[in-house]
Amino acid sequence: MTIIEAYAGKKLIDLVYNSFKNIISDLSSGRKIKLEMQSLFNELIITERIEDIELSASKYVDKLLKFKTINPENTFIFIDDIYTPLTLRDLSNKNNTKIIIDEVNVISFNKINCIIGKAGQGKTTLMRKLAYRELLKEEKIPLIIILRDIKWESNLSLLDVIKYSLKHIGFPFKNEETIAFLLQSNKILPLFDGFDEIKYEDRSKAINLIESCYQTYNSTCYVTTRPNTEITTSISSSKNWLIEDLSKGDVVNIINDNKTIDGEFKLELIKSLSYGLKEILITPIIVDIYIYTYPSLDSTPNNSIELYKELFNVLAKNMIN
Repeated sequence: MTIIEAYAGKKLIDLVYNSFKNIISDLSSGRKIKLEMQSLFNELIITERIEDIELSASKYVDKLLKFKTINPENTFIFIDDIYTPLTLRDLSNKNNTKIIIDEVNVISFNKINCIIGKAGQGKTTLMRKLAYRELLKEEKIPLIIILRDIKWESNLSLLDVIKYSLKHIGFPFKNEETIAFLLQSNKILPLFDGFDEIKYEDRSKAINLIESCYQTYNSTCYVTTRPNTEITTSISSSKNWLIEDLSKGDVVNIINDNKTIDGEFKLELIKSLSYGLKEILITPIIVDIYIYTYPSLDSTPNNSIELYKELFNVLAKNMIN
């Protein structure tokens, strides 16, 4: 871990700690706070041992801040170095209302927000961006919950899942009553990622768990999925948001924001963006593939299949070499 990454990780730990502190202060203002919550907060002391700080920093950086993409160095990149503002369209609105998720704009629907997008469209990246933004506000504890990792055969409740998720990032809660209290106070923000990756036989359990977030605890949450899955039609208290395809301007921004390539190469890539490529470069992952394979291209690809074929050829050559 570099000094910069360790510093960022420590800052993130501080943000999480301060979020808990602010939450406890807010909930205890003008009311008698529950004894178990106060005792829990007393346990959330950031260690002064360097090795423990580095271990915790690494855990937080890997879970919330770093992201691995297709790039020549095959390295992890910080979320703010890779995130390109995505445009979401409200499918429940006949006027096709759109919102750009950047540093300022937020989704104001306080129930269940279903983010729908194709493969490689940036759904998981968006979740990490939302989590990081919430940490910066120090008002809620965002939890990214990977739905495919849940043992659905164990019939876990929402409180079980959140309790495990908090423990996994270093905040062990002793009882579920405290978690329920935080959920009902809207101080935990569940971010459920990858509904489409759940086995079909487990999806009804997942829907019930996600729906309980709002129906039982009146808590806002987010869930990502590919199009046409059960979650998009099964919950009445949800709103569907569709991730729009990238525009040419979005592609230019992705190229300009890429910190792994130099300015001259960026200009060459931008000049190559012909009208034909506009129909191909519609998701962040395809743009990454294009950037990675461009130096080895014999000709401009006419469709995404040709682009994926070029990527396979480049990867195969690298493995041989």
